[in-house]
Amino acid sequence: RLMAGMLAIVAAIWLARALFAWREARHEAEELFDAHLAQTAALLAAFAGDEADEIGEHLPDHHYARKVAFQVWEGGTRLRVHSAAAPETRLSPADHGFSDSAGWRVYSLWDGDGRHLIQVAESRQARRDVSHQIAERMLAPLVVALPLLALALALLIRANIARSLEQERRFTADAAHELRTPLAAMRTHAQVA
Repeated sequence: RLMAGMLAIVAAIWLARALFAWREARHEAEELFDAHLAQTAALLAAFAGDEADEIGEHLPDHHYARKVAFQVWEGGTRLRVHSAAAPETRLSPADHGFSDSAGWRVYSLWDGDGRHLIQVAESRQARRDVSHQIAERMLAPLVVALPLLALALALLIRANIARSLEQERRFTADAAHELRTPLAAMRTHAQVA
């Protein structure tokens, strides 16, 4: 019971700490992803002028390409260029800053001339997948460490219990010896009387 209680307390504290750490890591990952979107939009805005049509020609073919999308809108209404993962309609109705729209986290920015609207987006599902991977990696040590902790506690508790029982046996034997001596003397006196 002592070991089960200790393991329950340790597991509860560990799970609470893991949940808190996961939430903090998820928040930091969201901040990092948002910063990446803003930086990408700023880079695209720098090239949004005459070279906008060439941007699409130099895109790498990567398995994460479907999770990230961008669009360059001339005047905010005519789609000039977009990535393969981007739809033909605007990623977000917002013209400035961050927004969430149709499964995308979108950052919208106008270029320096105010002629081109740049929208860069990342799939919400991709972000959730990263969060789940973080959670799994944080909880994996718990799955391994908790049985090891149980084994260590069992060995420690068993050794302490064995030592306590031995001390109790010695005390009982000493107390019995001390009680037998006066009783033996009294019995002898009773027989003599």
